[in-house]
Amino acid sequence: MLEVLDRTSAALGQLHDILAAGHVPARPGRVSIRGKLARAATAVLDQPLLRSSALPAGLSFPTVAEGFVTPRFRCAVVSPTTGAGLSREDWWTSRPVQEGLDRFLAAYLSHPGAALRPLIMLGHPGAGKSLLTEILAARLPSEKFTVVPVQLRRVNADDRLVPQVESALREILKEQVSWGQMADENEDLTRVVILDGLDELIQATGTAQSAYLTDAARFQQEEMALGRPVSVVVTSRTVVVDRARVPDGAMVIKLEDFDDDRVNSWLTAWNRANVATPGFRALMPAEVLRHGDLARQPLLLTLLAIYHADPTAARLDDDTVSPAALYRMLLDNFIHRQVSDKPDRPPSPEQLPRLLGELRQRLSIAAFGMFNRQRQHVTEADLERDLEVFLGRDDNHAHGFESPASRAHRTVAGFFFVHVSRVDEYSEDPRRTYEFLHATFGEFLIAERALLLLDGYSRRLAEHRTDPAYHEAPDDSLLRALLSYQPLTLRKPIIEFASALASQMESTRREEQLEALRRLLATARTRAFGRYQRYEPTPPDVVTACATWTANLVVLACLIDAGSGDPSRLPPPGASPNHWWDATVRLWQAGLAEEGRKSLDSVIYSQSQGRGTSPDS
Repeated sequence: MLEVLDRTSAALGQLHDILAAGHVPARPGRVSIRGKLARAATAVLDQPLLRSSALPAGLSFPTVAEGFVTPRFRCAVVSPTTGAGLSREDWWTSRPVQEGLDRFLAAYLSHPGAALRPLIMLGHPGAGKSLLTEILAARLPSEKFTVVPVQLRRVNADDRLVPQVESALREILKEQVSWGQMADENEDLTRVVILDGLDELIQATGTAQSAYLTDAARFQQEEMALGRPVSVVVTSRTVVVDRARVPDGAMVIKLEDFDDDRVNSWLTAWNRANVATPGFRALMPAEVLRHGDLARQPLLLTLLAIYHADPTAARLDDDTVSPAALYRMLLDNFIHRQVSDKPDRPPSPEQLPRLLGELRQRLSIAAFGMFNRQRQHVTEADLERDLEVFLGRDDNHAHGFESPASRAHRTVAGFFFVHVSRVDEYSEDPRRTYEFLHATFGEFLIAERALLLLDGYSRRLAEHRTDPAYHEAPDDSLLRALLSYQPLTLRKPIIEFASALASQMESTRREEQLEALRRLLATARTRAFGRYQRYEPTPPDVVTACATWTANLVVLACLIDAGSGDPSRLPPPGASPNHWWDATVRLWQAGLAEEGRKSLDSVIYSQSQGRGTSPDS
C-alpha cells in the first residue's frame, strides 16, 4: 500500500511541475460592481433567442444578437384624464405608431426627467418585453450607465422595492451587495433599475401591489434627495396595467406587433440559423402572414416556425387550412410533442392516444377555468381545484428528493402557447398564474370541448334509446357544469370556431346532436349543476346557472343547425313553441347580465324573429 501511495505522490508531483511551468498570467485586478453587472448583461447577446428546456431537438435558434428585431411602438404621457385607457387597444389606436425605439430610449434615459418617474413599457404576452429589457441592459454603455435588471417573478412579491433590487443584485453577482453600496460606487454614472414583470406581481398577488408604480416614483424621489438619481423602467402586459396606479406625468410606451418587414427580418434569421439542419423546411413570409395575428407577435411567430419545421406537419400555406383547422393542427402538434418527447421513457403506441386525450382535456379545463371566471388567466390554486373536481385527487406528485409539481403546473408547463406568471419563484410556496399567449387558443379549446362533450352525450343517448336495458341514460353533468357560468357568445371566436367545427360534421351526427339538445333543454330547469357541484369558478346562483345553461344549449343548436333551424323544434314534446320560447327568454332576462343578454342576439335573435321576444328586449 505504501508503495502505491508513493507512486501516486510522484505522479501528482509531475502534474504540478507541468502546470507550473511556462508563462504565469498576471492576476486580474478586482472587478467593480459595475463591471460585473455589465458582463452579466452582455452575456445574453450570445444566448439563443429562445431559452427553454422544452426546445425541440434538432432545431437551431439564432442568438439574441442575431435574431432580435426592434419593434415599433406608441407612446403617451399619463394625465389625470388617462384613466383606464392604457389597458385598452382602442385608446392606443389614436396614438401614432413610431419607429426608432433605440433613439427614443437613448433620448429618454439621457434626460433628467427620467429620474423623476418610471418609464412603463407595455405589450401583449409574447411581445418581447422581457427580451427587450435584456437587450437594453446589454446595449447601454457601461462607461455611462449602471443597470440593475430585476425579474419580479424571482424576488419576494411582498418585499418593498429596495429589498427586491438587492435580492436581484445578490442573484446576479453571487454576493451580498446593498443598493446604497452599489449606488454610491457609481455616483458618476446614470443608474437604471429595470423592473420586469409588474403584471406577474399584480396577477399573482391581487391588488396587493397596485401601488407599485407610485412606490417606484417615491423611490426615485428619495434617491434624488440623496444625490443619487436613478431611472426606473417597468414592464407589464397591457391588459393588467389598469390595476396599477400610474403616476401622472409618467411616460408609457406600448410595443406594437410586427409589420411585414419585421416578420421578414425574423424569418431571415430563423432560416439562416437552420440552414444546416437536416430536412429543414425554410419558412417564407407569405406562408405565415396569411395567419394574421399569430404571425405578428414574436413568441407566436416562433410557435409557427417550430410547427412548420416538423416535416410531418401540414404546410401553413395550404389553402384548405381554416383558422379552426390551424388551431387544431397546432394543438395536435404541440400536445403530441409534450406527451411523446419529454419523458425519459416515451409512451407506447397503445398508451399514446389516451395520454394525448387526457392532456387535451386538462388544457380544456384550464381554458374553461379562465372563461368561467371572466378572466384571461387562471391561478394555479384555482386550476388545481378545478382539475380535482373533474378528475379526482392527484396521486402523481413527486416523492423523495424530487420537487413536487402540481397537476395544474404539469398540465401547462412547457407549452409555448401558455404564459406562466410567477412570483416568489424560488420560495417554498411560489405563486403562479397561467394564460394562453393568444386568447384564441383557449377559445378554440372551449368550442372543441363543448362539441366533443355534446357529441359523446348524443352517442350515449342514441345507444340508450336503442337498448335501454343494456345502456344507461347518459349523464350531462360535465357539460352542464362547464356551460352554466358564462354564455359562449361573450367571446365571438368561440362561436366562430364552434360554427366551423360543427360544419364539418356529417348531417346524421348533427341531427343526433340536435335531438340530444332537445332532451337537454327539456330537463334543463329540473336541476342545476349536476354532480359537479364543487365546481364553483364564481359563486353559484341557481337562476343564473339555469339561464346560462339553456342559453348555451340554444346557441349550440343554432350553430349545429347552420343557421337554418327553426326554434319551434327545440321545445319539449307537447309544449307550445311560443309559450316555451317566451318563458325561456324571460329566464335569460332574469338570470343573465346585460352583456350576456346582448351577446346572444347575434346568434339567437336571427332565429327567434317571429317568436316575439329578443333576449335583450
